[in-house]
Amino acid sequence: MEKTTVLITGCSSGIGLGLAARLAADGARRFKVFATMRDMAKGEQLLAHLGGCCPDTLEVLQLDVTDPRSLAAATRRVQGQRLDVLVCNAGVGLMGPLETCSDHAMKTVFDVNLFGAVHTIQAFLPAMKRRRAGRIIVSSSIGGLQGLPFNSVYCASKFAVEGLCESLAIVLQPFNIHLTLVECGPVNTSFLANLQRPDPEGSELQDLDAETRGLYRRYLQHCQSLFRETAQEVEEVLQVFLEAISTPCPPLRCVTTQLFAPLSRLRLANPDGSAYVRAMHDFHLAAAAYGCPPHLPAVLLGDPGDGAGDPEEDAQDAGAALPDFSDVVVGGTFDRLHGAHRLLLSACCLLARQRLLAGLADGDLLHHKVLMELIEPYELRAAKLREFLEDVKPSLRYDIVPLGDPYGPAVTDPDLQCLVVSEETRKGGEAVNKKRLENGLPELALYEILLMKDPEHNQNEEEKISSSSLRQRLLGTLLRPPRQDPALPSRPYVIGLTGGTGSGKTSIAKALGRLGAFLIDADKLGHAAYVPGSPAYERVVATFGAEILNEDGTINRKVLGAKVFGNQERLKSLTDIVWPEIARMVKEQIGEADAQGKAVCVLDAAVLLEAGWQDMVHEVWTAVIPEEEAVKRIMARDGLSEEAARSRLRSQMSNSQRVEQSQVVLCTLWEPEVTRKQVEKAWDLLQQRLSP
Repeated sequence: MEKTTVLITGCSSGIGLGLAARLAADGARRFKVFATMRDMAKGEQLLAHLGGCCPDTLEVLQLDVTDPRSLAAATRRVQGQRLDVLVCNAGVGLMGPLETCSDHAMKTVFDVNLFGAVHTIQAFLPAMKRRRAGRIIVSSSIGGLQGLPFNSVYCASKFAVEGLCESLAIVLQPFNIHLTLVECGPVNTSFLANLQRPDPEGSELQDLDAETRGLYRRYLQHCQSLFRETAQEVEEVLQVFLEAISTPCPPLRCVTTQLFAPLSRLRLANPDGSAYVRAMHDFHLAAAAYGCPPHLPAVLLGDPGDGAGDPEEDAQDAGAALPDFSDVVVGGTFDRLHGAHRLLLSACCLLARQRLLAGLADGDLLHHKVLMELIEPYELRAAKLREFLEDVKPSLRYDIVPLGDPYGPAVTDPDLQCLVVSEETRKGGEAVNKKRLENGLPELALYEILLMKDPEHNQNEEEKISSSSLRQRLLGTLLRPPRQDPALPSRPYVIGLTGGTGSGKTSIAKALGRLGAFLIDADKLGHAAYVPGSPAYERVVATFGAEILNEDGTINRKVLGAKVFGNQERLKSLTDIVWPEIARMVKEQIGEADAQGKAVCVLDAAVLLEAGWQDMVHEVWTAVIPEEEAVKRIMARDGLSEEAARSRLRSQMSNSQRVEQSQVVLCTLWEPEVTRKQVEKAWDLLQQRLSP
């Protein structure tokens, strides 16, 4: 039986070495292999793989695909023998920000990856055409199907190879020459280690902007995680090459891994590419910050059913055909759309054929959310959601509705077929199906999406990527620009710190004082406003009568409080007298801070916004706490009943009203150490804003 002659380029390591060794060691001795490499000194590694020489099945040739003379010499050596299979495997990589890629490095990538393949095919194609038989197998990459960040030049070369081969395959069909691209993902070879790439901390990037340098550093971590957790072994990839060699009519493209299949499907489903670009950013860059999921298909398109399947089988089946549902429903808060949201929603779009119904949590469903005051308004969340969905799949009809209860239209809409759930919400999905049965409607297929873990979550944050974690990371940051008032002196810079009863405002003020701020306690100034002889004293007594006085002539604030409690008119009469006097004293204190050379002054005032004192400050900082926690603190501190504590809170401005007028929000819900870090973060960011 005549041997099948195979010539392979790039055999010094990795896939080329493995394929040459595998074919040469074939037990039936069916192949004659010409294993070529640029550096013949590395041929010893191939022979070691085989345990010695195999003169009948293996010949090692020197071939540098970028050197015409080397290619001509290899062609002459093979002349006279029928070349059945040509494997173009030689390739090099280049990673890094485009600004740092030298002309020489970019030229090398194209000379090897593109022109090396072109020239090698040109050398052996005429003989195949004359025989009207042959196979050309080209080692390509996922980077030829998808643009990978910081691989722009490498991907450009592989995209060019894809176009070259796709065009050539059409022409070669009548010659009975099969051309196959093997699309490799991460493989356990020396490719990543040998990859030309700059050190993110090295001198090569010293002139690069900090943001791009940070993204690049994050992407390198992502790549290392991706290779560590998902890379295929060479033997697994070789099976794809062997099938391309032995199958009677091999396809144009053979993909070695289904890891990137969902993103590939999204690329085809999204003609203008905007949603695809966002999803790629989320997976490769945003997800890198949170931790990349080991199997992206499982994250996007987990196996429908009971979720108890074999993980390895699930990963293998991830590239199988998707279920087809005309109408799909999904629910959530969808606050500040993040990477996990986008991947989830992309999966929903892939599952739906006609309509996607998205329920957006609102009203009572938000009350127990962490930092509910920072959740974006319903209208804004709905607009962002619609914009993203329409970018992903414009052909679908999107119905976005508010959810005031856990069920919404999912239990009444007869056209729905599938409900997309997560590990957390599966029980809710089962409850929906129970309600549907009670309403005489068929159950929905529950399609479960796995949650993306966040390995960098803080101790008080959820383990998954979540909006609540993102909201917590907003604490201490600038939510809206500071007030611009020409009448307000630039120094000292005044922070107005406010918050409801039990919010922990005072502890935050003390922490800011320790960091160097000049503190003004409005409550203490309020006491001073009632002192006999003060400008407000006589007016208060004249307005509310001598019965508010103690025997020593001082104002009994409890008696005065009882007179105004629940009476808005009397309360306004009191505040109209006292608040202007407190404001006057505050301005005196700000002047004192300036005299002492203090750069930052903090006005600690519970009624800052009610009194209109925000006109005296550059920024409003608000301390918030959930109502239930505030009630517990008030009861413990002041000995009040629960009803009295709630009544006190309801008489004050709400957290949401304060947050709407604030530049910075802080929260003391967690351990004191967490609060301390929040305050330090806010202080550090403030110093950056104040620095020239």
